[in-house]
This record gives sequence, structure tokens and C-alpha cells, in this order.
Amino acid sequence: MYSILSVLVGALVLLCFRWGRITATTRHEQAIQEFRAQRATEFARAVESVRCGQSRSIALYDEIDTDSKMTQLVGLTELEELILEHCDLTTAGTRTISRIPNLKRFCYSYYSELGDDGLRCLSMSRSLEAIVIVESRVSAGGMDWLRSLRPLRTLVFYQGSLPGDSPRSADSMIETLSGFQHLRFLAIGGSWLAEKHLDELMRKLPHAEIVLLREEPASYSLDLQELRRLSRTIESRGNGGRLGSEPTRSRSEVRASPACFT
Repeated sequence: MYSILSVLVGALVLLCFRWGRITATTRHEQAIQEFRAQRATEFARAVESVRCGQSRSIALYDEIDTDSKMTQLVGLTELEELILEHCDLTTAGTRTISRIPNLKRFCYSYYSELGDDGLRCLSMSRSLEAIVIVESRVSAGGMDWLRSLRPLRTLVFYQGSLPGDSPRSADSMIETLSGFQHLRFLAIGGSWLAEKHLDELMRKLPHAEIVLLREEPASYSLDLQELRRLSRTIESRGNGGRLGSEPTRSRSEVRASPACFT
């Protein structure tokens, strides 16, 4: 009798435990669905705002289902700026972004899984004038894809370390960037940079304003007001400054930035 009672109690406890897990899973799935629905609504509002001419920019942070959302932007001719940060974008999504017809400015950060493949897809664009790349595991080979973007005039590139993390990989990156003769503004930063790299860029890109980023930039740093704020923490190479020195600046250095910042 005692053993039968023990078995029944054990079975009841196990049933309650499993029921609790099922309930918790159901609640979790419901919360995810509600979150997805909320994000979808917010995205739809942003798209409508651009379509109606109230805005020309869309910014997504910690987004999910990013690839599917990008497909909704392909026919959005009014969209000129796209900012993505900590989103689950894949290479397929980047390929879709390259098809947005009038996209001029694209900022993306913290996409370590994209890297060079993302830049390869992005190079298919025919309208991009300004790109911000922050901590996205990009090598010289990936950066080289962007040289085919003839409209590109502004490039902001910050990466703490390069793949391979060697002097050779750093030299290769600088050699690649030196080939961007159509650039008019280059902001660059990371622990891999050496004094010789900045000097080489100045020699080989005489028509570009080159600044050294002393800290990781915000993804929205293509805004002119934000550039002015960043000018307190960047070193302009146009005045003969040296790494680690306190640069002297004038407002003319900010005015030298390309029109896409306005």
C-alpha cells in the first residue's frame, strides 16, 4: 500500500513538473510572438513615414527577422539612409540592401558573422555615397570589394583588431584603403593602426580629409552635428598632427567634410 502511494505521489510530482515546463514554454513563446508583432508594427510605421516623405532614414537596433524586413525596402525609392546595429542581418539581407535604389548612406555595426561577405554583397549597390563599418570582422580582402563603389565619397571604419591580428594584415588593409582614390573623407580607428599607416594614407589619398578615431564612433556619426561632437575626440591628419598628440582644430576642418554629412 505504501509503495503504491509513493508511486502515485511521484507520478503526480512529475506531472506537475512537466505541466509547469509546458506552461513556461508557452508563456515564453507568447512573449516572443508579442515582441515580434511589436517590432513589425514599429517597422511598418517607419516605412510609412519614409514613404510619406516625413523621413528619409530608417534605424533598427537589436532587430530580429532583419532579412525579411529588408525585402520590404527594395521598392522604397524615398529611403536614403539605413542604420543597423546588433541586428540578425545575414549575407542575403545585405544583398537585398544593395538593391535599394536611392540608398546613399549605410551604417552597420557588430555583425561579426557578416564580415567580408557582407561587403562583397554591398559592393553591388550603385547609389551608396557613405558607409560606416564598426566592429564587423572585415579584412583587406573584404574592404577591397568596396573600391568598385564609384559614388562612395565617405568611409568611416573602426575595428579594434583585424582578422589575423598581425602587422602584415594591417599593412594589407592600409594598402587597400590607399586605393580608394574617389574618397573625400576617411575616418579610421583601431588598435592595429600605426603612425606609418596614417602617413601612408595621407600620401596616397591627397584629396581626402583623413581623421583618426580615438574611440568607437556611434553608428549615427554621419550626422554633421555628431561629427562636430566627435571632432573633440578625433585627430585630424590634415594639420600634421601625430598619434597621441593634442591636435589643433578649426571649424574649417569640419566644413571640409563632404556634403553627405548634411
